[in-house]
Amino acid sequence: MEEGKLITLLSRDDIRLLARLATDCRMGIYLVGGGVRDLLLGRPSQDLDFALDGECVELPRRFAAAAGGTFFWLDQERRHGRVVLGRGGDRVSYDFVPLQGGSIEKDLLLRDFTINALAVSLTSAGNGIVDPLGGRDDLQRGIVRTCSPRAFADDPVRLVRAFRFAATLGFTLAESTWDEIPANVPLLGNVAAERVRDELFRILDVSSSLPFIRQLAATGLLSRIVGAGYCSGGIETSFGRVGKIEQLEGEVERCFPAEHDRVVAHLERQAEDGITLRALLKMSAFIGPVEAEEVAVLAEKLRLGNRSRLVLQQLCRAEFPVGLLLPSELQTSRAMYRLFRDESPVGLELVLLALADGVVTHDVARRFVGYYCHDYDAEGDDLYLTGAAIMILLGTGPGPHVGAAVARLRDAESRGVVNSKGEAEEFLRKNQLTNPASMG
Repeated sequence: MEEGKLITLLSRDDIRLLARLATDCRMGIYLVGGGVRDLLLGRPSQDLDFALDGECVELPRRFAAAAGGTFFWLDQERRHGRVVLGRGGDRVSYDFVPLQGGSIEKDLLLRDFTINALAVSLTSAGNGIVDPLGGRDDLQRGIVRTCSPRAFADDPVRLVRAFRFAATLGFTLAESTWDEIPANVPLLGNVAAERVRDELFRILDVSSSLPFIRQLAATGLLSRIVGAGYCSGGIETSFGRVGKIEQLEGEVERCFPAEHDRVVAHLERQAEDGITLRALLKMSAFIGPVEAEEVAVLAEKLRLGNRSRLVLQQLCRAEFPVGLLLPSELQTSRAMYRLFRDESPVGLELVLLALADGVVTHDVARRFVGYYCHDYDAEGDDLYLTGAAIMILLGTGPGPHVGAAVARLRDAESRGVVNSKGEAEEFLRKNQLTNPASMG
């Protein structure tokens, strides 16, 4: 089975192109790390890493030109480059770095975990998978194990990354790796907060993240990340709220059968790069309800962007908005519209949080969720581009064409085709929305 997967990999057009270019440059090239791991696990991978054994620094640029992609340096001095092909859900990135240590075996020994210390040569056919540390055995056993006793000291963000891999792959930490963590927790202070934040939110984005959040707390990592105040006496209550949110997410199809796809797509949207609304909802369940000043301090500690800060502040308030608590006879379309308009961009999340907390009934939640998914039109308020911004982009005034642009953009964002303001602008331009007549 492993041989068949390797044959499939080496026959891919992009891999064959890289192999040919490397041969022309008389250099070796290896697919390393997560790409090999995911290949063995049968998981799709859109972020591929390559180690280059040679001095042809132009190979990534030549690959981009031949494949119709974009090349840029991540670190030109150390010759770390990236090529990106495609956009949205079809986007694939290829990272290129020089081989470390003088050989592929020594390079792999410097990596984080054994399941990532794997390589496949693209230019030496028949050599199979290079696996100096038994990473394939750990993959089969579902274990995350450090490559060396210095793994955490070499890059302390690996302390959190270990749990991220365990969460996303459904693995457990090796006992030896678990035992190494508490003594290394203080090293996390030497890591850029953004890197730690990204690992934490990738854990929160997993459907069953609670066991791993508990493990972060048990090792002392969680208090180091969010502050000791959130990990003291009331932590079990916080864990309980996160558990209720995850239970509700697992029951979305049963609770909201007609809106299931829309709700899931909404929660998968990103407030900023790498941080989904789902993850922010769980974070708010863990830390709230608290005063706005406390949220501001935490947001600064985690280096959250403005949109994520706003979402967290609105979800962590001590009281739910009055519009959500109205008697059923007053829950009119107009009242629900006002709620979602005033609470944008967190209206749907507020309903789910209130349902998980038992503040509203399932019937009330269904009414609000149904209205949001089928009738509510925020005129682009929850999009990367507002209605006003779209009119500026189109060079026109209000009209049906703006509403059509909003609808197309909302659909593109919900499907992950558009993930930033720049991509939203490019999406509208490519769909010929600069001509109002075409949208009449």
